[in-house]
Amino acid sequence: MTIGELLKSSLRLIGVIASGETPSADEMKDALSALNVMLDGWSTKRLTIYASTLDSLALAAGTTSYTVGTGGTFNTSRPTRVLSAYTRDSNGNDCGLKVYTERDRYSEIVDKDASGRPEEMFYNSSYALGIIYLYPVPDQEYTLYMESLKPLSQLSGYTTEISLPDGYLRAIKYNLAIEEAPEFGASIPLEVGLIATESLNDIMNLNAPEVTAKLDIPGAYSPMNIYTGR
Repeated sequence: MTIGELLKSSLRLIGVIASGETPSADEMKDALSALNVMLDGWSTKRLTIYASTLDSLALAAGTTSYTVGTGGTFNTSRPTRVLSAYTRDSNGNDCGLKVYTERDRYSEIVDKDASGRPEEMFYNSSYALGIIYLYPVPDQEYTLYMESLKPLSQLSGYTTEISLPDGYLRAIKYNLAIEEAPEFGASIPLEVGLIATESLNDIMNLNAPEVTAKLDIPGAYSPMNIYTGR
């Protein structure tokens, strides 16, 4: 399915156009705008982002902070959230980093210029460039591996083919219809609302991280998956 076909399909769901009818250029433009606004909103939610990204970034000795984002020191999409990170030295040895997003923890460090192998990373998700702070300051060159969530891509070009994981096309089509309805002064059929909710829940359940619970038994650690009960 192309982006144009998706837009037409969503407009049909709320009766803006009839089957076989071609929307006007302005209607297509408005529908595309609604689609990208919706994807922008989905980018703020952990459970609508279908995959994390692992970036490898070169660290220089003596450099405390790095900008990350388009045009930054690390020229990649700006992460909305950093999930985990580790460093690798020249011998291939890895060392995990404690990652936090609260400035208070970084502010508590007395000697921010101390040198050594980084043990902690503070990610300031400022816009338009995020900032990575490392402590201690790298004493030599390392490679930083950072797993993060990044915004869903904005879409353009009506003839562009859409490539998405299973379930996303249905969720986008029906939720886009709801997103478009107020702008076009259209009502939302009950069936469209139900399918929009069901399909969105489907992808959110699929993206939900596995949750484990620990039974608090003195002297013993017993992880349990709350979904399987084991």
